[in-house]
Amino acid sequence: MKRFAWLLLLFAGYSGMATAQVYMPPAKGKTRLALFNDNFFYDKEYSNLIADGYTLAGHRFLLAYRIPIDSSWFVQAGTDAWQFWGNNSRVQARFHFALIYTRGHHKLIIGQPDNRDNHRLFRPLYDEEYHFLPGRTETGIQYLWQNPKHRLETWLDWHRFIRKGDTLRERLNWGLSADIRMAETGPWQWHLPVQVLIHHRGGQINLKGSYLAGKNNILSVLSTATGLQVRRQVNAVSDVEFSALYFTHSMNSNNPEELGFGRGHAFWARIDWFTAHWNINLSYWDARHFSSPLGEAIFQTASRRVDKYYENGQVMPIFSRHREPHRMLWSTALRYHTHFSKHLAFRAKLEMFYQPYRSSVPYPFIREVVNHTDLLLSARIIWRI
Repeated sequence: MKRFAWLLLLFAGYSGMATAQVYMPPAKGKTRLALFNDNFFYDKEYSNLIADGYTLAGHRFLLAYRIPIDSSWFVQAGTDAWQFWGNNSRVQARFHFALIYTRGHHKLIIGQPDNRDNHRLFRPLYDEEYHFLPGRTETGIQYLWQNPKHRLETWLDWHRFIRKGDTLRERLNWGLSADIRMAETGPWQWHLPVQVLIHHRGGQINLKGSYLAGKNNILSVLSTATGLQVRRQVNAVSDVEFSALYFTHSMNSNNPEELGFGRGHAFWARIDWFTAHWNINLSYWDARHFSSPLGEAIFQTASRRVDKYYENGQVMPIFSRHREPHRMLWSTALRYHTHFSKHLAFRAKLEMFYQPYRSSVPYPFIREVVNHTDLLLSARIIWRI
């Protein structure tokens, strides 16, 4: 079995892009093989003017070898491969490596951070579909601390490294995600979430030239979120949670690039009902000039739709210039999750977004959006050993 595992690792080094997201400490003093398989269907039935509608469907397969160094340190190495439905290109894969320290409430990861849960960032700050995108590989360092009442996570993702003479701007993401349980009285729990995300583009050594037309040589964007979350146990099998969250973003330049606005804020009010297998949610989103670089597109006030129309061989900038300075959304979601066994799980979601106002672009062949509803469907079967 060990020879077979090492052969798999030798074949793991071919090029491609993927995200490795399985970090489970090996049995003490033992080397073992780990498998993670995610079979996903993620369908955005959108026709608004801010976020594109499309489908992500396929499989991800991670095979990793866990090698203990001592009682607290171990190395995890292997390959992470992706195949999308309807995609005739070769399987995308990447060699995966992480050096991991665990002791007590502490965990340190050097190499490829664990972002299985999107670092528990709220979706307006960090898009949930990064679960399924090979191009969202994170590489850097991550520290996590957690006890029964509080949780803290911070990480650095050096997303794009540049060398002397490169025309591409480097990209860095630094984040902090914390949940503080402030009080607990009977069936009530009071939580303070604190989230910070810094997105940086550019560096001192990237070449300056025409490729930077309309862009900053260096751009840094600060996005934050905080508020109050109150959870109450209704009975032995269900809880209800109320959330009031405030978001901001700002940057170090008067040129916001595709983000549209240099400074903005938003408010998110939510109510959730949880049982062992179900979650029902109702929420209201109110954004004023808010635009977070890694956030989910539908929550932003600057359009992220792809400009796909051409005239005289040139792209028509229809959506890239579209802005909705005051964006409002009502949404509701129904989620279901269960475990068929210790190693096999199923998750599904139906989510609807309602935009209660009118928006349009100055092109007669693009239909305006009035009191509009969008739909999101998701299903996953996850197998791990």
